[in-house]
Amino acid sequence: MGAVDADNRAAVESCDGLMPPAITIHTVTTDTSLSQQPMRRAGVGVPRHRLERLRPLLADDVSPERAWHELPPRVAAVSTVEALMYSLRRGVDELTKPDTLRRISELESGQLKAVCRRLQNFNSEIAIPWSSDEVTALIERWRELHG
Repeated sequence: MGAVDADNRAAVESCDGLMPPAITIHTVTTDTSLSQQPMRRAGVGVPRHRLERLRPLLADDVSPERAWHELPPRVAAVSTVEALMYSLRRGVDELTKPDTLRRISELESGQLKAVCRRLQNFNSEIAIPWSSDEVTALIERWRELHG
């Protein structure tokens, strides 16, 4: 191994404690005359139990629609949640607006809980805090949208 390779290897090994646990080290050998050298796998590792659940979705007989519905729920983007909060400042009547309903439909349950808490804790100088009945109306709309 040349001096440059040794320096690079030493630099990589000195960073081992700084690397996130999702990045793993694999030993790869392409030629029997080469020594085994650890190589870092790019990207984030996926837990084995998730891979085992997702792998069958790649089969030829699985439609994209079925595969999409089998995937774990996605969370709404932070910008979507903030736009929703901004629109809900105007009050419970916003629950009938198409843009608001689309944003509500993108929320997962944890995000819905956070939105409900924020609605009830509105600063009264910015917007009127929502009552428990108004929050219940939001939850019902979310349930309707999630089937």
